[in-house]
Amino acid sequence: MTKANEIIYRIIEAAVDKGIKDIKYNPNRGLRNLLDLGNHFAKNGFQKNFFNIASQILNDEKSPYYKLAYNIVKNVDPCIIKRFGINLGYNCWTYGVNKIREYEKKNGYKIPWNIVFYFEDKSENKLSISQISDILDAAESIGTYCAMFFIEKNIEELKSIISMLGKHKKSCYILFLQPEIISDEIASLISSSHNIIVAIDTNNIENSSHCKNGAQILFDNKCLYGAYCAYDDSNLNYIISDNHLELIEELHCSFAFFINKSLNEIENKQIYSKFINDSKYENKYSLLLIDFYEDLSNIDRIISIEDCFFAIKSDGSIITSKNDTLAKGLNIKTHSLNIILEKTLSKTQYI
Repeated sequence: MTKANEIIYRIIEAAVDKGIKDIKYNPNRGLRNLLDLGNHFAKNGFQKNFFNIASQILNDEKSPYYKLAYNIVKNVDPCIIKRFGINLGYNCWTYGVNKIREYEKKNGYKIPWNIVFYFEDKSENKLSISQISDILDAAESIGTYCAMFFIEKNIEELKSIISMLGKHKKSCYILFLQPEIISDEIASLISSSHNIIVAIDTNNIENSSHCKNGAQILFDNKCLYGAYCAYDDSNLNYIISDNHLELIEELHCSFAFFINKSLNEIENKQIYSKFINDSKYENKYSLLLIDFYEDLSNIDRIISIEDCFFAIKSDGSIITSKNDTLAKGLNIKTHSLNIILEKTLSKTQYI
């Protein structure tokens, strides 16, 4: 990062510190001040559009997003709010966007703003912690400052990953975890990293005490956390029901990811699309609702015009589509990140 960008980062840090204090005393005014700050530093269309939509939503003085902001400031370690928020808002979506676009024009292939790591399978030939760290270093060098990790129930591996991610201080990370793996030790490691947030699996929220216990541990350790749930034709109606979302709110979650596993029926696709679009403007839940594949792809399209979905499995194999299509013959253990991107994400359009 250049000296000029470092200075901007420090200025934003100071302003966010003030914004957090303002929200504690006056959520409405404090949140609007932070929006004004973000709008001031917003340079591209994606950022301007985001802050315009946010301003429209917050025109309603009774918007539940004021409650959401207040609860985050009240219950989450301010160092997490500041570090994760700035790394996402500035390093990913401002500084990183400029690096990505410059790199794409120079090299002729797309750069994803985010890399997904699918580590839920129990492969014996897993990537080492140092190999994962090297991948993240390579990603940062081309403008990618965000990654998401789906982790299996391996506590020692999880602890090693958390410790490693905390050393990548300029990036931000989301861990997708089974609630039963969460302990005070794990939550403390996550909290002290300041650049990691957590999404816990809530598909079985009604029938399991693990969700409540895991969420309470994260809450007690002042972590920023939310939920994730997979939906298909068989469970869609429940996943988007008030009952399910109210249970998630009761866990003090700040956000919820919805992950499409297999939604094939046209009627269900229409129902889900209406739900996710309406949720952004209805001001019904004090939760940020996120369509995992579509919302992440929307950001890719704004930055790079085209989709850039890119995922790495625990054995190093590569997935380049949301349909889990493997890139044959390519593995991050034997090919550099740049070579793999060049071979899988050729670019045809430029901003």
